[in-house]
Amino acid sequence: MVKQGQVDDVLGNVLGMLADLSKKLQNRILLPSQLERFLKEKNPFDSIVTDKDKVLDVAVNRDRSIADGIAAGKYYSKHPDINDKNFPCTGSGTELIKIILVHFDKSMSTGDVLKELGERNLRPADLQELLAVGEQYPEEQRTCGIVALASEWDKEFPFLTGETWIHGHRNLSLIYPENGWHSFGWGFAAVPKYQC
Repeated sequence: MVKQGQVDDVLGNVLGMLADLSKKLQNRILLPSQLERFLKEKNPFDSIVTDKDKVLDVAVNRDRSIADGIAAGKYYSKHPDINDKNFPCTGSGTELIKIILVHFDKSMSTGDVLKELGERNLRPADLQELLAVGEQYPEEQRTCGIVALASEWDKEFPFLTGETWIHGHRNLSLIYPENGWHSFGWGFAAVPKYQC
């Protein structure tokens, strides 16, 4: 049997959540996609993961240098401009996070990808997070190119690729998406904003 105190606690929590949602709507902080999730009785602050996406549990060591992260990934080749000077490390300590490999079924510009990620309550992953994926999930990059749009150097973004058709080598490189991102072959590494 449920006690009156428990009912009051649940009711208080629901009313508090409604008040918070109302305030966010009034201040235009709540995204339309979040309101839609709430109306479908889902948590509006969860990121939207589609059946095309893949969720990875990743430990990111923010104290490790980029050079050490590259060495830990054991890549066949790496772009020489991916280094500690061009991509300084951020943060400290080790974080346990979820990284979502987001796949789109259409060609998009970088700006459109970033907008779509934001609407899904995601932020793009950075190089340290990408290197952690490469180390902990080395076979993932053989299924698609994995890009970290939060790290940029000279208009290029770091990405992981696996050349399954040529000796199966795993590589770390930079890409300049002059004509945008094609509708196939890319996984955009993203992190739910609520764990930031």
